[in-house]
Amino acid sequence: MVDNQVVVFVDKTYVRITGVQVKGLKPFELEQTLKNTLERPIRVIGVTGSSIEMDIYGMDPENIY
Repeated sequence: MVDNQVVVFVDKTYVRITGVQVKGLKPFELEQTLKNTLERPIRVIGVTGSSIEMDIYGMDPENIY
């Protein structure tokens, strides 16, 4: 019998930007640009015509503002 365990610790901040016009955005390119700028992993989790939602890992909310 094999007993497998996965333990994950995630330090992330959820960010939602609203009131913008999103047109032709490539989420992968945004992730790469923000990753290079903030030097942190970024994951875009949602894009609509007027908002962008993302997770930013390893950064306090106060530093994001």
